[in-house]
Amino acid sequence: MKFTPIILALSLLLTACSRHDTKLAKQIAGTWAGEAEAGTMAFAPNGSFVIAKKSDTNIFAGTWQIKDGDLIMTLTNAPIIHGHSLAGGVTRCKIVSMDAHQFVYSSAGRAVTLSR
Repeated sequence: MKFTPIILALSLLLTACSRHDTKLAKQIAGTWAGEAEAGTMAFAPNGSFVIAKKSDTNIFAGTWQIKDGDLIMTLTNAPIIHGHSLAGGVTRCKIVSMDAHQFVYSSAGRAVTLSR
């Protein structure tokens, strides 16, 4: 009985995180553009993504999910660079903010801003 309030509080916290992740997943669907030379990132509602860079013909593709406010991307298709394939790599980025027009995430300690 004395653990009931703790279990209830944890359940509410997990439900709130799940709702927030669901909202972010709906907002992220679509195409986002980076700085002029960066290219585009397209996130499909089915959990797939494509990154096309303007500076070259390399196209990266994979799957995405949002968990605990983080964007988790797994590469399933990537070009071979310097004899190594990046396919299978997983990147986890902290979502800083997102609305209908701007998406800001943090990766490797630097903020990246994308827009529609």
